[in-house]
Amino acid sequence: MPDTPPARAVFGMTLAFAERALTKRLHETLVGVQTAPSTWYTLQLTAPTRPAIAPDALREDLAGAPSLDADAARAAIDGFVADGLIRVDEDGNVVQTADGEALHAKLRATVLGRTDDLLGPVPPDDLETTVRVLRDVTARAESPAGTPPR
Repeated sequence: MPDTPPARAVFGMTLAFAERALTKRLHETLVGVQTAPSTWYTLQLTAPTRPAIAPDALREDLAGAPSLDADAARAAIDGFVADGLIRVDEDGNVVQTADGEALHAKLRATVLGRTDDLLGPVPPDDLETTVRVLRDVTARAESPAGTPPR
């Protein structure tokens, strides 16, 4: 029987399977509250606790989300503006309206409840290490080759 490969050898595949399983669980949770993933992603990206985001940056971020492309992202944003969930403020950034903030709070409570169910048995120190490592790997992956992460 071959030895188990070191963590570095299985990191990418493990991360891919985790992302797939978590995305499926998120989508199931959102279906349960009759919400499209694009609504959740948009509300997450425009949350008042996040840095300001311009409309073009929001479209780009949404287009990178599972099951969305540039045209779907543009249509989604237009729909959220029409539905009164987001607007462009005086500085040219996309912000949530009061209705958007209320919907986001409701959805966030539901999603965090499911997240707590999944993470319940994970020791807090392990979770903090995992988040730190994933943030570092993400920054390195997003940096041009040969440059240090931001």
